[in-house]
Amino acid sequence: MRSLRSVPLRTDELKIVQFSDIHFGQLRHNDQRHTHDDVRLKVIDDLAELRGAHGPADGIIVVGDAAFSGDPLEFQQASSWLDLACEASGCDSGNVFIVPGNHDVDRKKINGVADALHQAIRSATNEEELNTKLGSILSDPDSETPLLGKLLAYREFASGWGCDFTSAEESCWTAVVADLGIVDLRFIGLNTVLVSDKFDTPGSMVLNTRQYVKGTQHAKGEALVVLAHHP
Repeated sequence: MRSLRSVPLRTDELKIVQFSDIHFGQLRHNDQRHTHDDVRLKVIDDLAELRGAHGPADGIIVVGDAAFSGDPLEFQQASSWLDLACEASGCDSGNVFIVPGNHDVDRKKINGVADALHQAIRSATNEEELNTKLGSILSDPDSETPLLGKLLAYREFASGWGCDFTSAEESCWTAVVADLGIVDLRFIGLNTVLVSDKFDTPGSMVLNTRQYVKGTQHAKGEALVVLAHHP
């Protein structure tokens, strides 16, 4: 589990900007690319207006789906836009926190081995069987590459903002982001798309139990905010 911050901000008030489903590269119904630049530029204007009225933002959260199809170009566009968002809101770029969504998965990278692993995990009929299968698969180093291959472009994007994870088994990050006096505020970013493909349906996307247990461990005097994208 990756720790992103060791020295928390000291504050009695936090101003956080949250985004989800930005979807760079989203398609129109006629399959022509349309990036909704008009809307996104208006959001940048809104951020500047909010900064003028309330002061700079302390953090920006992107709760999944920065991209539409997990393409590297989409993530490049998302990063450029987040640079603008940081500038407009007054947020330090080191205080941007990102987790993956199902549209951040590059389905073209899902090969036969990855597909077989997805099917094996999803064939579990109860939680105990699911945890057993996940434990067996995630303890095998040969399984990590096909499982994470679909997230290569996302991980490069997230790494640029300091929010990559360390492995398939511990595919989450944690960050103590603020000292609020009475408690420290800790963010935990989870990867809910370790098993995600064209067959995603309600109940078929798996959150690794090991990831969840390790990620939510915290010390006395800490308040947790869990970030996840789980449609």
